[in-house]
Amino acid sequence: MNFDEIAQDDPRIIDVASHFMHRGNKSEARFFKPSERGAYNNCFFIEFPTLNGAKRRVVVRVTRLHENGYPLNKKLQAEVAIMRIVRERTMIPVPEVYGFGTEPEHAISGINYFIVLEFVEGYNLAALYRNLRAGSPPINPQFPQLTKERQDRLLEHMADVFAQFRRLEFDAAGTLGFAHTPSPVD
Repeated sequence: MNFDEIAQDDPRIIDVASHFMHRGNKSEARFFKPSERGAYNNCFFIEFPTLNGAKRRVVVRVTRLHENGYPLNKKLQAEVAIMRIVRERTMIPVPEVYGFGTEPEHAISGINYFIVLEFVEGYNLAALYRNLRAGSPPINPQFPQLTKERQDRLLEHMADVFAQFRRLEFDAAGTLGFAHTPSPVD
């Protein structure tokens, strides 16, 4: 599957998301905001109705195939392993990984190399921080103008995040991964 062939509202993305969402009624799933395309990934935003009438939102992140010498399946497995370790061993908020595909034989509706994640509302921290520089006009008016006190709390929070990362210890240096090649349902 060529990354560039995936359209904004491609129904195969809903197939991928539905595969991992328990009770995810594929017929009622919908895209709730436009996809975001980056240099390495394309993110699609899907919501499913729940039994209590709320909405369950997920991100399907499809990775662009790159020829940089590092196997793409190992890269995605390492990303999932890192997110799981950070979620389990720290208080750093990390979206839950619902499922992923790292091998062509595990493709869903022809799409492989993807991660299905919990959708978390928020701001792009780098853009938010640039927006806060003293004397600069707002880069993006959607970002709130934070008081000096809130800016200080944001920086303290970031220092705490770095401290938590620093406390993580491992038995050896190298890339994190899985002991076996995981299937999309691992």
